[in-house]
Amino acid sequence: MAECTLYGWFGWAIQAFLVLVCFTSLVIKRYRERPQRPWVIFLLDVSKQALSASLAHTMNLLIATLLTHLESSNQCIWYFVNLTVDTSLGVLLCYLLVRGFEGWTVRRGWERVRTGEYWRAGKLDYVGWAMQVGVWTVILSSVKWTLFLGIYWNADLLSTYGDTLLGWMDEYPRLELVVVMIVVPAVMNCAQFWLQDTFLKGKSEERQALQVIELATV
Repeated sequence: MAECTLYGWFGWAIQAFLVLVCFTSLVIKRYRERPQRPWVIFLLDVSKQALSASLAHTMNLLIATLLTHLESSNQCIWYFVNLTVDTSLGVLLCYLLVRGFEGWTVRRGWERVRTGEYWRAGKLDYVGWAMQVGVWTVILSSVKWTLFLGIYWNADLLSTYGDTLLGWMDEYPRLELVVVMIVVPAVMNCAQFWLQDTFLKGKSEERQALQVIELATV
């Protein structure tokens, strides 16, 4: 019987399509917000997620492959399990760590790593943006590997959960790949990106409005 696998041209084509869907959802979010972020600020915000998401996706594939070798079930089931945990508990843990780190840095006056703040001394601070990318990547990676240990320690329970939801598609590995790599991620990743964008962008509406005015006069 054929088995669902995450690799190959079909899997990579699906993943490229998913990236486009997630980015489009964030563009829609920008058009709905008030005040609207200038495009340059929006792109700096989104690029943090784009860069970290590329790393996260690679880690997801690696984790799914490791779990496939360590436990039973195919790659798609473990990818599904990891995705559902990542986009629920993972987002909550990332939020708590971002807030905790920001509070700690603000008390020390480290304004350059204050998430979503790129306007400094009358110009865009790309070094500050790079520092924020680094902090966010470390937080995301730490959460992801912590969740991996939790999944591994509860592998039997979670494998049963995945088999129960996806087992009926074992005879149709291509359908299983579409469900695991398009349908579920399109919903859960879009929600994840929206939530993460909300706490990664600048917090103060007044400061956002000031950035809009300052950038318009540059």
